[in-house]
Amino acid sequence: MSLDPKYADLPWIAHGQPDVYEAGELPEADQMMKETVEDTMSAREIEVVKLSVSEAHRRFAGCKVDSSNVDFSDSISGNGKIGYAIEMDQYDFFSPESKDKESLVNRFQRLQTETHQLISDIQSVSDQNNLNPKEPISTAQLLSCAEMLSEKLTTINCDELSTICADSSDTVGQTLHSKILRQIDEFKPDKPASRSPKKSNHLIYEIYDRKSSIQQSDAEKVADIDRRIHRIEALIGQPDPNKLTALTADTTTHGLLEACSRLSARSSLFQQGYLDMIEARLASLQGKLQAVTEKREAIADYDMQNKIAELYELVKKWNDVAESLPMIVERLSTLKSLHEEASQFSQSLCTIESSQKNVEGSLSSYTKLLEEVQNNVIKNMEVIKDNFTTIESHFPISSK
Repeated sequence: MSLDPKYADLPWIAHGQPDVYEAGELPEADQMMKETVEDTMSAREIEVVKLSVSEAHRRFAGCKVDSSNVDFSDSISGNGKIGYAIEMDQYDFFSPESKDKESLVNRFQRLQTETHQLISDIQSVSDQNNLNPKEPISTAQLLSCAEMLSEKLTTINCDELSTICADSSDTVGQTLHSKILRQIDEFKPDKPASRSPKKSNHLIYEIYDRKSSIQQSDAEKVADIDRRIHRIEALIGQPDPNKLTALTADTTTHGLLEACSRLSARSSLFQQGYLDMIEARLASLQGKLQAVTEKREAIADYDMQNKIAELYELVKKWNDVAESLPMIVERLSTLKSLHEEASQFSQSLCTIESSQKNVEGSLSSYTKLLEEVQNNVIKNMEVIKDNFTTIESHFPISSK
């Protein structure tokens, strides 16, 4: 049978062997059944706990879960882990596990407290029910029923009921009563036994503890510790805030356990094996640095020789220029005087051009005035001629 080329290079595939198809031990109809918890393979460290949903519901019915103080962190403090707090709406005289073993006395006390609570609730809400007249049952009726119930309960003699139930096995109440008495005795202060001398020739010494002396001893211890700290600071030096921040960097960002693990990892680097390896690396690094410095010195010497050669070439060129330098200076001085004269000549030309422009302007204005004068003279001559003709025309008539 030829192998498909796309499966040729896949791992965990046997090549050159016959194909074997094996079925399970169970029938085909039972092979799809789900495995139970016992059939599944689990580690030995994992504890499998069987829980009943009905028992859990009956145990925690009417309870509230408070998760404000929950702490499941892996801190190394002495408090330990804090789980969820369960708050119950009502408090009983017995534990929730023994609720089915309630005695007649406990049941009587529970009913009596519930009736008193019901009466107080009805009396507190009696003023509010006046605003709702459409209610089928008024608070007065409820109050009367509750009072009748309380009267019936008071008719029952609790002492007789306790004597009736004395023969029954009320172990829960007895254990609870003894537990409460034991706790009350623990909270009571222990009275010291009065000691009286048995014989007249005996003496009794009593030791009294004074709080002032304890406080004074604590203050002396604190002062001694302070003096030691000052002495250590004088020997070592004042603490550097940068060093302190470097030491407390792990505790500020991480937990104390992680900081301890990091410190242990750093301290493990100071073992002999790590130190030898670090020393070998430092030796190799020192050799490389020495080789680099030698190469740098050789490169620096080569650069210095190149600069000296360049300066020598510049000096040789300067020797050739130094011979012709006096002639160049003389030529430059003559050129300077020539440039000064040329600048003066250009300034005089500028003044001549400006005066020529002024003369031309005045000539043009004078020509215009002359033309106007000529025109006026011509006009005046014509007027005079006309006047003479008129005068001559008058003279012959007068002569006649």
